[in-house]
Amino acid sequence: MSKLNGLNSVALIFLLFFGNINFLHSQSLDCRKSASINEKLICSYPELIRLDNVLNSQYTQVIKRFSSANQNKIRVFQKKWLADRDEKCDGSKDCLVEKYNEQIYVFYSLLVRLSDDASTDYLSNPVVMSGKWIVDAQGDNNTDGKIITAINLPPKGGVLLATPGKLCITDASKIETCSVFALTTIGYNAKGASPKVSGTLRFLTYFDGRADFEVILKEGNQLEAIYRACQPDATQCQKLSQKWLPESAHSFVKEYKIFNSQ
Repeated sequence: MSKLNGLNSVALIFLLFFGNINFLHSQSLDCRKSASINEKLICSYPELIRLDNVLNSQYTQVIKRFSSANQNKIRVFQKKWLADRDEKCDGSKDCLVEKYNEQIYVFYSLLVRLSDDASTDYLSNPVVMSGKWIVDAQGDNNTDGKIITAINLPPKGGVLLATPGKLCITDASKIETCSVFALTTIGYNAKGASPKVSGTLRFLTYFDGRADFEVILKEGNQLEAIYRACQPDATQCQKLSQKWLPESAHSFVKEYKIFNSQ
C-alpha cells in the first residue's frame, strides 16, 4: 500500500480552508493544446482537471508570499515535480491522482501557517505527517503546579490520527478533536542544513494556522513532543517531553526540501 494514499483528502481540506478562491478560473493546463499522454489523460477526467486547478491555485497563492529569490526556489521545485510526474506516470490515472494530491499537500503545508501579517520569507520546509500514533502514557508527569503552555498537546494515552492537513486527537473518553494541521522544519543552521539532534529532525506544529509546540523525529517515525510548563507569570519554565509511538509501519513523516536542501 502506498504511503501517500491518505493524500486523497487534501483537495477537499484545501477547498474548505481557502473557500474564497475561485478554482474555476485557475486551470493551469490548456486542454485545447494538450500534447503529451499525461496532459490528454488529465483533460479526459474531471477529477484530474479539478486537481490541476487546485494545485495551480495553491501555487499562485504561495508564489505571491515570497521574495523573488525564493520564488525561484519554488518554481524549481514545481518544475522538478512536473518532470517527475511525466516520467513516472506515463498515462496512469492512479499515478497522476497520487502525484497531484502529494504536491497539493506540499503547497497546502506552506499556506496553512501563513496569515496576512506573517513573514513572507519564513523559510521552512513543509512536512507530510500521515498515519496513526499512540501517545505514551508515561512521559513527564511532574509540572510542580505549573501551567503547560502548549495549547493543543494531546493527552497521555491518546490516539493521534494524521491525514495531510488534518490531525484528530482522541482521548481516553473516546472524545475526538480535529484541527487543520501542518508541520514545518525549523532551526536551520548558517549553511541551510536541517537541524539534527542525535540524527533527528525538529519540527514546529501548526494547529488551525497557529504555531504551538515542537516535535522531534526519532528513528522508526517515532515522534517526541517538546513543550514547556511555566508559572502563571510565565517565569520559572521547565522543558517537558511526550513520546508519540507509531501504531504501524504505514505511519510516516516526510520533509519536502524546497528552501533548504542539505
